[in-house]
Amino acid sequence: MDQGIKRTKNSTKRSLQSETGYVYLSVYPNMAKTFGEVGYAGKKACVYQVFVKIKDLKPDHDQLRNKRYWSKDPSIGNRLIDSLLYGHGARVKRDILPYEIKKIQ
Repeated sequence: MDQGIKRTKNSTKRSLQSETGYVYLSVYPNMAKTFGEVGYAGKKACVYQVFVKIKDLKPDHDQLRNKRYWSKDPSIGNRLIDSLLYGHGARVKRDILPYEIKKIQ
């Protein structure tokens, strides 16, 4: 908590699709917890509420790519709104600072 949430590096990313240099966020706490548990099997996942400006949010392209592939819906784009509505998340291209974080689970 005192260092914030650091963006992914090659040594810390847990998904082949994820890009380095981002912190990935979910709209749903239970979804965030599941991703944490999958990425760090056998470890307890913590979920944090973050407070970032909307202008800092970027679309989560790997979630959108998966959603298009599995739903066979070519109308799903690569915009932030698509990421929030269909992929239920977004990403931030910076560290999340300690004052932007509140532990919720």
